[in-house]
Amino acid sequence: MVTSKGAGLAVPDWPTTFGYNMFLFPVSQWVGGILFEHTHRLIASTVGFLTIILAIWLWRVEDRQWVRTLGLLALGGIILQGILGGLRVTMLQDQIGIFHACLAQAFLGLLVFIALVTSRFWRSLSSATVAGNKLRALRTVALLTTAAIYIQLGLGAMMRHQHRDLAILDLNMPRLNGRQCLEEIRKIDFLDAIPVVIYSTSFGQRFVVCVGEVIFACLGKRARRIVLSVFRPHPVPFDFLPR
Repeated sequence: MVTSKGAGLAVPDWPTTFGYNMFLFPVSQWVGGILFEHTHRLIASTVGFLTIILAIWLWRVEDRQWVRTLGLLALGGIILQGILGGLRVTMLQDQIGIFHACLAQAFLGLLVFIALVTSRFWRSLSSATVAGNKLRALRTVALLTTAAIYIQLGLGAMMRHQHRDLAILDLNMPRLNGRQCLEEIRKIDFLDAIPVVIYSTSFGQRFVVCVGEVIFACLGKRARRIVLSVFRPHPVPFDFLPR
């Protein structure tokens, strides 16, 4: 929300808020982008306090050492997350924002995992018997899926925090189709270099003709410019789409 609203730097200081203690900042001044950034900090602080309680609770009642360690990792993660958020404000580095975003997703995943391993369902699995080969296959799929999702999140964070742009078009859009939309984009100077992904229900010969038309109509006059266009078939055939 903070990045989407362009309010990430609405409060220029840290850990204070315009010189005030974060928790004593007057509500009357929570306006515009300050509202999003300041409430972001307050929510993050609340999560930090709850994580402290979680770590203490796990250390006192949990008999599994590795689960206790997860609580300490969560506590260390939220502390690091707060420091990265502060450094993003004071150092104005996009790279810090990328790590800040990626760590937030990892922290959320860790909390979900802690909730899972402390549930009755997880404890009931200790008595279940699973074939070793099936367990290894499931573990491999889970790890690869998690890694793929996290890489995707990292790439998204890089685009967001480095202010990269990407246009995704469908050739069969109603009223203004993909080719017409791309023509309008290329007429605007500051949008001219945006990479374009064309997503289409068309395939085969019709698809190749559409691609050729787009390249000829939209990129012919700008052949000296390097413009990346990626064409992907849509998983749903055009005839199945609602009219």
